[in-house]
Amino acid sequence: MAIRQGWSSDQGFVALTEILLFALVIVCFWDSGSSGSMRFVLFYMLCICPYQQIVNWRFFKLQTRVRELEQQVQDLVGAKAPSAPSTETP
Repeated sequence: MAIRQGWSSDQGFVALTEILLFALVIVCFWDSGSSGSMRFVLFYMLCICPYQQIVNWRFFKLQTRVRELEQQVQDLVGAKAPSAPSTETP
């Protein structure tokens, strides 16, 4: 159903992940028993690392798609390119 509304499954996954990570950050910062450095470590482990992985994965997927499109363009240009005219005179 999300796809029908214009969202890809990747966008839905990223949005859900961001919401969950934001909720974990709130829980970590509300824990008054943790020290400041421990809160930073938790914040980094729960939010920054997974988000970086998501971004890297999406970038890799985009790079792969760009390579596929470049190959398709090269195939189309090669198939439609006229052969070089002959320079020989009869």
